[in-house]
Amino acid sequence: MSKMKNILQKTLKEPLFYFLLLGFILYMLLDKPNIQQHSIEVEKLTLQSIDKNSIKNEYKSIYHNNPDKNILKAFSQYRLYEKILLRESIRLKLHENDSSIKELLLHKMKQIINKNVEEKKISEVQLVEYYKANIEDYSKKNSISFYQLFFQDEATADKTLAILSVVDIKPPDAQTLSQDYKREYFIKNISKASLKNLYGNYFTLKVFQMKKGLWHKKVHSKYGFHLIFIRNIDVQTPLKFEEVQSRVYKDFKAQSLNQIYKDAYKKMLN
Repeated sequence: MSKMKNILQKTLKEPLFYFLLLGFILYMLLDKPNIQQHSIEVEKLTLQSIDKNSIKNEYKSIYHNNPDKNILKAFSQYRLYEKILLRESIRLKLHENDSSIKELLLHKMKQIINKNVEEKKISEVQLVEYYKANIEDYSKKNSISFYQLFFQDEATADKTLAILSVVDIKPPDAQTLSQDYKREYFIKNISKASLKNLYGNYFTLKVFQMKKGLWHKKVHSKYGFHLIFIRNIDVQTPLKFEEVQSRVYKDFKAQSLNQIYKDAYKKMLN
C-alpha cells in the first residue's frame, strides 16, 4: 500500500503527468461531443475553421519557405490546439486573475479605439470650424488659470489620466488623486513670466499651448509629472489659422478620442 502511495506521489510531481492529463482532456473535448457541458463550446472549433493562409504567411516569415501539405496540417492542428486552450482560459476567467493579461487586453482595446480615430479623415473645413469654435485656445494669452495634479512616477500619472479621460470627475474634486499636496492645486490668472519662474521654460511653453476644458497628457518639471486642466484663459488677439493649424489638428484628434472613450463607457453602463 505504501509502495503504491510513493509511486502516486512521484507521479503527481512529474510535469509529464500534467501534460498527458491535458492531452486527455483535449481528447475528451474534441472526440466526445456527447458530453453535454462542453458540446456547445467546442463544436465550432475544427480544422476547417482554421485560416490556412495566415498559417502559410506566418510559416514563411519564420522559416523562409512554403510549408508542404503535411507541415500545413500539423501547424493547423497546433493553431487549433491554441484556440482550444485560449477558449478554456477565457472560460476559466484566467484573464481576470492575471494583471499582466488584463493590461495586455486593455492595451489592445485602446489601440483599436486609437486606430479608429486615426483612420477617420479630417477635412480642412472641419479644422477651421473647430478653430473658430475654440478661438481663445488659439490666441495670444495674457494669463491662464488651471488645475494641476502632481506625481512622482510616470506610470501613476498615465493611469490617472486614463481614469480622468473616461469617468466624470470634476476638476475641483480630483485633488485627492495627486501624490503631492504641498504644491498649489489651483493656480489662478498666472502670466507666462510668473509661471516660468515657478516651473521653468519647457513647462510654461507646454501649458500655455494647452486647450481649455480637458485633462492633458503629463508634463514634466523639476518637481515631477503634472496633469493639467485649463479652466480659464485671458486672451489678447487670435492667432491666424495657418500659424496654429498643426495644434488645431492635434487638439481635434485628442478631443475626438476623448469623446469616444466617454461614449463607450456610457454605452457599457446602459
